[in-house]
Amino acid sequence: MSPHQSATSRPARVLGRAGRLGRIGVVATLLVATTACLPDQIDGRQEASGATPVLDRSWFEDATAEEVVDAALLAMAEIGSVRLRQDAESPVPDALSDAEPDADPDPDPDVDGSIRVVSKDLRIATGAGIGDAAAGDCTGTLQLPGWTAPAELVVQGGLGAFRGDADFWDGFGGNYPDIDDAGEQLAEQYADEWTTTPGLASLCALDDFLGPVSALVGDDDVVKAGLGDVAGVPAGRLVTDGRSRTVTTWVRIAEPHLVLQVEIEQRGKGGSSRGRGTGRTVTTFSEFDATVTVDFPRAASILAFEAPTASTASPTPTPAPTPAPAPTPTPAPAPSSAPTPAPTPAPTPAPTPSRTPSPTPTRTPSPTPTPTLAPTSPPLPGTARSAITDG
Repeated sequence: MSPHQSATSRPARVLGRAGRLGRIGVVATLLVATTACLPDQIDGRQEASGATPVLDRSWFEDATAEEVVDAALLAMAEIGSVRLRQDAESPVPDALSDAEPDADPDPDPDVDGSIRVVSKDLRIATGAGIGDAAAGDCTGTLQLPGWTAPAELVVQGGLGAFRGDADFWDGFGGNYPDIDDAGEQLAEQYADEWTTTPGLASLCALDDFLGPVSALVGDDDVVKAGLGDVAGVPAGRLVTDGRSRTVTTWVRIAEPHLVLQVEIEQRGKGGSSRGRGTGRTVTTFSEFDATVTVDFPRAASILAFEAPTASTASPTPTPAPTPAPAPTPTPAPAPSSAPTPAPTPAPTPAPTPSRTPSPTPTRTPSPTPTPTLAPTSPPLPGTARSAITDG
């Protein structure tokens, strides 16, 4: 510092340096903020960093309904797994036939039990599968017609097994109304045990659940019905309205254009939307290509289902036959002293032709059938494929 410079000028010079530093910091901050807003070059495309991508809805808007159906089925054919949830309610046919003509078209299931319930939550491997799971393998829970409670289900390599608790089997006994203790028998034998019966593997056939969508191929009545979302995922809606039912299909807007949900409203008698026979099924598809882990039980621990049997009643004793009385002997006539004339020979009658009786046909009793995996009467309720997918 020059000796002629006053001491009062020092702070001014110090403040000037600080001011320059402050201006540099402001400029740096502006540069960082500006850089954050500049687009990044990624694979030849300009994308704004941190910006929410705008969903292009033009694909659904520009495509025809037929093109949307084809794209959805193609996308579903390429997945390796899916989580499938289905809920359905429909009147029991017997309840409808017994109902009065002016009966309530929507009976309360809590009152008369006339509503058939289907509920499934399954993770299904399909296509090439995911990890160790092959196509057709699945695991989850389900409740089928005639089941008063859900049960666990596992399918692996075409073999299936299910497991229910004591309450499940006690209620299951209601499918055998002619056997008073059917529920007790079943619960005692099968509660908390893995059980098998034919038809379980078919419950995990993804093609069956996609059947209503496949039926839209070539359907001239299917139309696009606007945009919406399924569980927050943007989707386009397809609707086909027939005489007996209405099918609504939701297809994801973003690629791949997967099926997200299928709704089926089954019309009642006469085609009315609210009449006898009205039913509704909602099937939702999610968690695509997630790992499916099937913990299949050891074969030796799986029981084969057999229908309960009626209790054996004590046979009514058959009375012994009463012996016929012995014939009373006829006394021989007393001998006579008069000479007995020689008997006149009686003419010998012509022999009557004898008729040989026809042999009584012998009926060979039918062999007692050997119990198989399938129940006797009725079959295991709910395992028919038509009862699963039709809602």
